[in-house]
Amino acid sequence: MKTNSVIAIQEHFLYNCEKSKLEKFCSENNWSCLIKCVDDTDPISNYAKPRGMAGTAMLWSNKITEKITVLNEGSHRISAVTLSDDILDFNLYCVYMPCQNYSMDLFESTLDELGEIMTKYSNSTTIILGDMNASVNRSKGYRQDKALKSFLNEKHLSVPKDYPEEHTYYHHGGKQSSQIDYIVISSTQIDKISDIKVMIDEPLNTSSHRSVQATLSCFFSTSTTKSGKSISTLKKVNWKKLDNEKYEQLLQQRLSYMFIDNSIFSFIEMSCEELFNILTTTAFECAPTISVGKRKRSWNSVLQQLCKQSKDAHWKWKSLGSPSDINDPANRKRLDMKRELRKLQRQLNAEERHSLYQNIMDAHSGDNATFYKIIRRQRQSGKRLLDCLIIDDVHFDTPDLIREAWTNYFTDLSTPSEKPQNQQYRSQVELDRILLQDILEHEDEKTIEFDIGTIQKCISKMKTGKATDQFGISAEHFKYGGEKTAKILTNLINEAFKFKRVPQCFKEGIVSPLFKGHGKPICLPKSYRRITVSPVMGKLMESVHLCLEEPKLLKVQSRLQRGFTAGVNPTFAALPLTEAIIEAKELGQTLFTTFVDASSAFDVVWHASLLKSIFKSGISGQSWQILNDWYTNMSSAVRWEGKLSTSFAELQGVRQGSVWSPSVYKLFVNPLIKKLESESLGFKIGNVFVGTPMCADDLLLISSKPDELQTMISYTSHFAETEEYNISKEKTKVMIWNSSLNCNLWNQMEKFHIGSETLETVENYKHIGIDRDSREVEATRTIIGNRLKTARQTSYALMGSGLHGLNGLNPEVSCKLWSTYVVPRLLFGLEIVNLSAKDISRLDIFCNNFLKQIQNLPARASNAGAYLLLGQLPIIALLHKKILITFGTIARSDSVENDLAKRQLSTKGKNSKSWFIRADKILKQYNLPCASEVLLKPETKYKWKMKVKKCIDNFWSEKLFTEAKSKPSLRYLNIKNCKIGVVNSIWKSAGSEQMCIRKACYKIKMLLDTYILQYHRSKFSNGQKTSICPLCEEGTEHLEHFLVVCSALTSIRDIFISKLYTVVVPKIGTVAWTDICVSNSKMIQLILDCSRFEWYHVLEKNDINLVESITRSLCYSLHEKRSVLLESK
Repeated sequence: MKTNSVIAIQEHFLYNCEKSKLEKFCSENNWSCLIKCVDDTDPISNYAKPRGMAGTAMLWSNKITEKITVLNEGSHRISAVTLSDDILDFNLYCVYMPCQNYSMDLFESTLDELGEIMTKYSNSTTIILGDMNASVNRSKGYRQDKALKSFLNEKHLSVPKDYPEEHTYYHHGGKQSSQIDYIVISSTQIDKISDIKVMIDEPLNTSSHRSVQATLSCFFSTSTTKSGKSISTLKKVNWKKLDNEKYEQLLQQRLSYMFIDNSIFSFIEMSCEELFNILTTTAFECAPTISVGKRKRSWNSVLQQLCKQSKDAHWKWKSLGSPSDINDPANRKRLDMKRELRKLQRQLNAEERHSLYQNIMDAHSGDNATFYKIIRRQRQSGKRLLDCLIIDDVHFDTPDLIREAWTNYFTDLSTPSEKPQNQQYRSQVELDRILLQDILEHEDEKTIEFDIGTIQKCISKMKTGKATDQFGISAEHFKYGGEKTAKILTNLINEAFKFKRVPQCFKEGIVSPLFKGHGKPICLPKSYRRITVSPVMGKLMESVHLCLEEPKLLKVQSRLQRGFTAGVNPTFAALPLTEAIIEAKELGQTLFTTFVDASSAFDVVWHASLLKSIFKSGISGQSWQILNDWYTNMSSAVRWEGKLSTSFAELQGVRQGSVWSPSVYKLFVNPLIKKLESESLGFKIGNVFVGTPMCADDLLLISSKPDELQTMISYTSHFAETEEYNISKEKTKVMIWNSSLNCNLWNQMEKFHIGSETLETVENYKHIGIDRDSREVEATRTIIGNRLKTARQTSYALMGSGLHGLNGLNPEVSCKLWSTYVVPRLLFGLEIVNLSAKDISRLDIFCNNFLKQIQNLPARASNAGAYLLLGQLPIIALLHKKILITFGTIARSDSVENDLAKRQLSTKGKNSKSWFIRADKILKQYNLPCASEVLLKPETKYKWKMKVKKCIDNFWSEKLFTEAKSKPSLRYLNIKNCKIGVVNSIWKSAGSEQMCIRKACYKIKMLLDTYILQYHRSKFSNGQKTSICPLCEEGTEHLEHFLVVCSALTSIRDIFISKLYTVVVPKIGTVAWTDICVSNSKMIQLILDCSRFEWYHVLEKNDINLVESITRSLCYSLHEKRSVLLESK
């Protein structure tokens, strides 16, 4: 303490009841501390407490207290504070990672929790001070070491280069020693850490770990104030509070004076600008605005008035000399007004919290708006900002310079190469475009006209809640504009088609660089996706045009193209690979695959070649001329830090965010897939070709012959060179399946190449979001670990500390978040691959632990009880639902997957590992029609989903009920009242108040017989400890004794029993009440789960909530009284 300013302690072995010892020691030495104990969420009594466990603590000198901010984040394994100097904020994380005696899942879970906290505070510099229980320089390949190294790389953290090589841990028995204690910092600030020492000779250090000391360079000026960051405040229309009737009436009145002169094309653009001005002006008049960028807080007119009165009272009190007498009228009024103000603020916050929880309960799995709203709420510290952009080793570190750098970067990306690889072909294609334009210009054809119904249909499909374009227009301006607006829009679009041209204002976009994440460096432009906000009017015109031409596009589109196709899940592109791997294995063949990655595929599409492909697809005449004009004189400007750059020309590429872009891109690459299939290059399963599955720009080449695969790669490379886009040699990988040789030997033996560059053969690769591993037949070695990681990160991002039950959200809300947002991300793509029993077991263990964790239940609690209390199905049931729904989609479609299903089901035996045979077995498991019958007579989407849901829910309900009936610990749970999809009334009645949730947690523990009493201590110690009640010493302390017998708790118990009497007796009568009182088991049943009584249906909802409130308060008060009495012993 004399030589340091901050100390991080891991494994202090203190329980919650012992925190005061360390706090007192720090206070006596002019230090402050943040202490976390293993039992913080469920304190262990000082009576007969077990041996100390884990815990972390951060200590700091009072000299820097003004610079320290405590972060209330993470479990007992993570303590965090922010140290702020005049330039940077340093987030210091004291971390204690699980040792090798614990499961690898717990190690990875702790890393994910730490990663989420770092993401929340990503604007600060990260410094980890931890017992990592893993090493970054150990030669042996421990799994913990690999996980730690991967985490450091992903989060761009580094161990300082001058970090000592000495070991920091020595086994007490002398068996081993290693370096597992580290100081880690963000790579960009690595020079801030210096003078690192492993303290070897410390006579007072009795730990098996050596302490590590270092110097952190900080700058503290004499000023104690720190200037805040300026926040730009933009205004946008609050459409939720729009006066629809007023908006439509005003528009009808103002638009009636609008005249559209269609004699000259330029007048159309002027009419559009006039329309935009009327729409925006009217919207602002009819709806309040939202301030974007300001910190939002609960506020209303009553609070505003109270705030004014409170300030007035404070001013009067201060003008009278600030009297301290509590009876002074001015002081009394000041305090009363302040109390009323705080009371109302708390009420408004509670209402806001309740409203949020209600929105969560109403959300569905496709509701991304609510999903990201919850994450933003959890990550309140603000989004990660780019403060330095690096392009070609040049640093741009101010908003103006970064904006200009982005403009130059996107200008280069949008400009074709001046030296194409095939100049002759380019000249020919450009000439073809000119000739087509000239020929079609002089063709006599009927002008395309759209009726108002078509326009209104397209308007209704437009997505709301999106950013406004450069004219301030959003989809809502059209949606709420009424029939008059739709008529004018119809007129403008028809006039544009008549002139076969697109107004320039339709083609001007706003580019926003979107950070991809996934551990990519934030300062490099390749870590960003270029998203263009196109004019809403232009999007409407594109939508109308696409509706007209889409049937033609679908006819020519390859059946193996699964991206951006209505009614087709993109993961279907992974199913042919799953079947090909199994087919090759059963035939004894080696399978060769190449995952082709196109660099910035959408951004470099050659316009002339694209238009040629569009013409070949059957789109000609007026439609082709409109598309040709779309891709002429396109321009965009970069928006950065609220300002726009100068415009730049888009001479190549299709916009990500444009309506037509996905469809025309598929046409652009369609000739490649068609060519490979026509040449019979690629793998076949029977007579079904599956050699080139594609999802948008993700192409997969599959073959059983290495020379054939090389031919396919060469075709692909030649097509890319001809069409002037690049294939990334670094990201394009080869995988070889069903081979006894590892990838290193294949890299030496069989070299696949693009041009002169050799492609790397790898063992694992992520394809369409699904991790593939060539070391197993099922190819699932890495996918389960990564899915679990994604699920943990999602749950931490959504719930934060609420993940731990007792100190956070109501488990009803947590469960809704789990089923709505976490489960879809956990199971993404797993319905397409064949999982082993071990994989399913890992999923099941994770889900069991999660549902217990959010209910604050111990691991030994009954699995069936944890599921039934929340009305949840086991994860295997949810996976089976996804598999059967996917099979139903395949049965209804005319697709390659349908052909595969018919072939595999007719030729494969029951022992085959084919995905379709597996689906057939699952159908039989739930007594559904067999797979062949489903293919012959496919049912509608809705009917099939309902049938699958009903059969699976009934099957697993019976299984859970049977398991629950066999558990003595669930004897008080009314199993008949438990339903899938319905949360138990204990949780439903607890609401959003944390104290109510805390009380409910203790009641749930008693209901599931996991609340530790002396009977349990005796049982767990094999009789070495007594089972006699330590409070009254009158008998065995089991649940019955604790709840209704123990004389030491009678005073508490009688208060709540009398309250129950006043609520229940008027509904059930004195006879039924007397029957309950004479039986201890019935009284316990009333306290823990009254739904088992026959009279339960007589109670109204308010009565049930009141009974739940009284009984949970009784359980908690008994627990509290017991803890106090034990402390005094």
